[in-house]
This record gives sequence, structure tokens and C-alpha cells, in this order.
Amino acid sequence: MTSPLSIISPEIENDPLGHDRFHPMRHLMRGIRELGDECEATTHPPRLLHDIAIGWGPKHQGLGLCWARRWLCIELGFLKPRFENNFLGFDGLNGRGRWPIMPGREESWLHLLKPYRVPPEIRRVLVFGQVPTDFSLQGLDDGRGIRYLEWLNRLIRSLRAMGYEVRFRKHPLATDRLDVTVQTAEGTLDEAVEWADLCVAYSSNALLDAFLLGCPVAPFSETSMTWPVRSSLREIRTVSHDERVRWLLKVASSQWSQREMLDGTAWRALREFHLK
Repeated sequence: MTSPLSIISPEIENDPLGHDRFHPMRHLMRGIRELGDECEATTHPPRLLHDIAIGWGPKHQGLGLCWARRWLCIELGFLKPRFENNFLGFDGLNGRGRWPIMPGREESWLHLLKPYRVPPEIRRVLVFGQVPTDFSLQGLDDGRGIRYLEWLNRLIRSLRAMGYEVRFRKHPLATDRLDVTVQTAEGTLDEAVEWADLCVAYSSNALLDAFLLGCPVAPFSETSMTWPVRSSLREIRTVSHDERVRWLLKVASSQWSQREMLDGTAWRALREFHLK
């Protein structure tokens, strides 16, 4: 092994979501130390610049890059069951992140890949809402979510003006109301997606679930994990099974179980990727 890397985390230990967030973080740090690298968690600025800073989501990325040369983002997993694995990617979250592609990792989730359906034309559009203040709404974030809500309302009005039948599926944690009249998509996610010819969102991870279920998707931000397989509002893109499997491989390669983080398996792959 090359000389040890120096890793630091600028996270705050009394975060109310500590069970979800810092339990995986502690597992990852232990796995890092298992491979002989230096790793510390602190809220105090370091005296020397570290090699890598680790943080939950992109929230502390700016701070982390003041403390280290590179940022490693950790988040909840994207593939079900989400709470049993975590995303790990350098330089950012979702589509902005970079991670090693690990052949074979898609096999555990191939059963989620339902047949892709391409309707003769787009008639019914399902719009996924997001928490207006979510950090993933880069480019629309004003700290209060007003710009996102304005964008969402314009989108729905435009879709209806173009003649599409539109339904809206609200994010379960969002409390804001739309000021346009639109039917709400009730029932399960699977039922809502089955109704749609196309699923649309700014960057919601619900698009990932929709694409797995076989529905074409149209994200509006390259931060979405479905950006590489996107369709447009006017033309459904035909995506082959092999292309969908390659996409699933990339997504799956960003997902790591608690055991893999704890025993150093995840860090070994990320370390080699970082040092290339």
C-alpha cells in the first residue's frame, strides 16, 4: 500500500438525524482505519490540509474543500432498500459525483429492472415534487424554496397548455401547496408510474424508481441519476435493455452496504479510484 492518506470529516455529532447519518459515517471511518489510513472527525479547522474530507450530502462540501484537497460525499442509497446501503462518490452528489465502476454490482438489483415501455405518443405526464429547500435543487435554490415552487408551477401550466393530462405526486416531506389546479397521483408509487407515459422532475430520485419500473423519464437537471437515460417532453427515447443494465451498473457501483463500509471493502475500491 502507498503512504497513508489523511481523511477528515467536518460533520457535527449532535445532528438530529444522527442515527441515519453518522452510523454509516462511523462504519466508513472504521473501514478507512482498517486499511491503515488516518481518519478523524472534528468540528475544528485542521492545522494542515488533509487529502480528503468526508461529509453527508453536499451541505458541507464548501467547508470540506477548505480543509482537504478533495471531497467524498456520503448519502442514503438510491436503490432499494435505501436505508441498508449508502451512496459514496467523490466531488459531489448524484450525477455530479464520481466513483469506480465495479462490474457485477448490478446483479443484486437486476430483478428491479422491469420491461421498458414506449407508448406511441406522450399523453399522460406524472410530475414528481421535491422538498422546495432541498440542496439537490441546485440552480433553483434561494434558501426558501420559492424559486423551485415558481418553476414547478410554470412546468405544470406549460404541460397542461401543451395538451398533456398531468398528475402531480407530492414529496411526502413537502408542506407547500401548488397554486394551480392539478390532479394528485394517489396510491403507491408503482400505481402512479403505471398510469404515466412519461415521468418528469427537476432532479428527484423518484425518477430512478420510475425508470426501473420501465417508464421513460425526463429530468431537468444533470444532477439527476437518470440524466444519461433521459427522454424529452416531445419524444420518448428508446432505451435498450443492455443500455439500461449499463446504467444500473453505474448506479449500483455507487452503493455500499454497512458491512462493506465497516470491513474496508468500500474504502479499498474508492481509495484505488482516488489514487489513479
